[in-house]
Amino acid sequence: MADLHVLISAGASPAAHNIIQHLKNLGCRVCAIDANEKALPLAAAVADQAVLSPLAGDPAYIPFIRKKIEESDLFIPFIDEEIDRLLCHGDPVLWDKCLLPPMETTRECLYKTRFQSFCKAHGLPVARETQQPPAVFKPDLGRGGKGVVFVDNTEDFECLSRSNGVVQEWIAGEEFTVDALFSKQGDLIRMSARQRDAAAGVSTIGTIADPEPFEPLVQEIARALKFSYLINLQAIRDSSGRLHIIEINPRIAGSIMFTVLSGLDFLKGAIDIYQGRPPELRDQQQRIRVIRYWSEHVEAL
Repeated sequence: MADLHVLISAGASPAAHNIIQHLKNLGCRVCAIDANEKALPLAAAVADQAVLSPLAGDPAYIPFIRKKIEESDLFIPFIDEEIDRLLCHGDPVLWDKCLLPPMETTRECLYKTRFQSFCKAHGLPVARETQQPPAVFKPDLGRGGKGVVFVDNTEDFECLSRSNGVVQEWIAGEEFTVDALFSKQGDLIRMSARQRDAAAGVSTIGTIADPEPFEPLVQEIARALKFSYLINLQAIRDSSGRLHIIEINPRIAGSIMFTVLSGLDFLKGAIDIYQGRPPELRDQQQRIRVIRYWSEHVEAL
């Protein structure tokens, strides 16, 4: 893995800092891109190179990202809007250098309305759509809780139900994130589960949980969709113990370091798989709780 040139998006986001540092500890050379010019010094403080990126919706984005991917060995995208643009662009050569599942699998998972229909057609236990509150609205394309709204009254429900997205029934229960590592051929290699103890869109406190109860669900999904590398599943366990799929993010989770810190280096494992090597993973995973906190980076003007 030494001297592997990795391109990573959202490089100036708070969650990216430790991911970039971990990649560098693995021997990678990291180029971090971000569209926030004022935050870019945060990426520059840890990455080997930090580059200002156009927004995903900008016409300049595809020429920019094509050039950056061609200059790199591997692209790790974290922004769903970027993945959307890459899907629309449809270049298989560029896609093969991204740490993402096949295009069709990514397409089925990325868009919430399409994923809802897919789960319904294949009998997967997704949280059901509803015609009345209480409910949760999710925009068709979104990440980190952006645009997700809890609806508890008829007026808001009627307004949001006309928007482009999915309105799911509200389920009371324990929320979990499951990181799942797959071979290039779509075989499940290993899972890690964590309970989302606190979240404000992204996880801020998470407790490593026993992954075994989630394996039948992940295997059921993997029979319907061909995954590869590393994806994450959001699920809720209701009061009866039943698991409901909330969504699947066909990419690495922003909270992947929770799993890495527990002793399972899925980030290294995914890169090993990308490079054609079998991943080396510990047999035992530590039962830990990870608490994220804010820190300050000061840039002289």
